[in-house]
Amino acid sequence: MPTLKVQVHSARNVPEGDYTVKISAGKNKIKTKTAKKSTAPEWNETFSIEINESEPLIVDLELTKKLGSKSLGSATIQLGSLSRGKDKCYWETEGFQNSAAIRLTLTAVDFGADSGTPGAKKSAVPTQAAILPPMPDKAIVEQRYNELMERLGLGQGFKHPTEYQTKMIDGVSVENKWAMVCQYKSVETAKTSGKVQNTPQFWTANIKEISSLDSAKALEVLRELQIVLGGENLDFLKVFCEAGGLAALLDVLGTIEQNIHRRTMTEGSLQKEDVQIQTQRIGVLCVQRLLNNRTGLLETMKTEGGVKKLCLCLDMEEDMRLRIVKILTLLCLMQPEALNQAGGHKLVIDGMTAYKSLK
Repeated sequence: MPTLKVQVHSARNVPEGDYTVKISAGKNKIKTKTAKKSTAPEWNETFSIEINESEPLIVDLELTKKLGSKSLGSATIQLGSLSRGKDKCYWETEGFQNSAAIRLTLTAVDFGADSGTPGAKKSAVPTQAAILPPMPDKAIVEQRYNELMERLGLGQGFKHPTEYQTKMIDGVSVENKWAMVCQYKSVETAKTSGKVQNTPQFWTANIKEISSLDSAKALEVLRELQIVLGGENLDFLKVFCEAGGLAALLDVLGTIEQNIHRRTMTEGSLQKEDVQIQTQRIGVLCVQRLLNNRTGLLETMKTEGGVKKLCLCLDMEEDMRLRIVKILTLLCLMQPEALNQAGGHKLVIDGMTAYKSLK
């Protein structure tokens, strides 16, 4: 069956509470984790779900309560307009109560119209003669497909794989596997050749220019980066860090914290709707996404003042403070002797000392 990639980013215009998004396509169902106590819940989760192109995707927004849950409405999304391999990122507003909306990104992995030829529809499994290079031996296809699944986080390293992971590993024909390998390779080739402005280098350059932007534009850039990071694989995140993107992002957080500290000295506490408060929040979420791997943690430790800049953000609201504490805990466990520098524990202690002296 055709595969749809779904990224659930956030919701807006909802009363404070705990929220979950449930998505169904025929008999296949997925759901997000619960976003706690928020009027602007964020999930930033990515799923893949098998669909029937003729059936709609149903997206439910639920307010979770101790004695059950309450629906804030559901959206019915037709998938016929999607283009193969092209992201559709937007706010879905139809079907929800009180102007609530959910930010989604939908990507037709192996179905939909060919974006290069408007209106041209391809079958769910492209024929080799039409667009694919000749298929090699089955053993080579299996090897490349398994490598692709590892890059997408769906490999066989799970002790208790989900039903979907089992299907993707064992329930896909060799022809479909070859089609997915080729499709992924074509997208990556477009990125590295500059045909797609979604490379690590492109976003690194954008982050480095944030200091020259006004507050609203800077927030917009970071929101876009957050969406990109939520949907990219580990290789993208590593290259972004190594290209200087993480260091630039930490510099942005340091500058924002200085501005917020200076303003609070004269204006008092800032409201969470303040643009700089929102920018700081999105910046921390981007950093958290980048630090879920060893490369990101090491780059933070190598960045001058990087850990300190994170520590200085501990004045944020409780849920963000907990995220920063989790990052600092991971850093404490890092001991990169090969870098000939202090281990993560010492860097965190130094950062907390700086936080105490300034706050």
